[in-house]
Amino acid sequence: LLGYDFELIYTPGKQIVFADALSRAVPLHDAQNVGSIQLDVEVHVDMIKESLPVTDRKSKRIAEETAKDEILQSREL
Repeated sequence: LLGYDFELIYTPGKQIVFADALSRAVPLHDAQNVGSIQLDVEVHVDMIKESLPVTDRKSKRIAEETAKDEILQSREL
């Protein structure tokens, strides 16, 4: 890097509105990203479910209680 003349400028993550390789920020209200974000969430949830040592009975109870929770059912998450 000694052969280069460059300047670093700090930008807080909240001010980065477009995704890049480093920030991974995405516009939250972009309709095209909603499906992609939902798919990412589902993939991560499935991965976590597969790796947790939870019995079928406990998993069913978690699903039932989650379905009752208004906050967890909110589209704002």
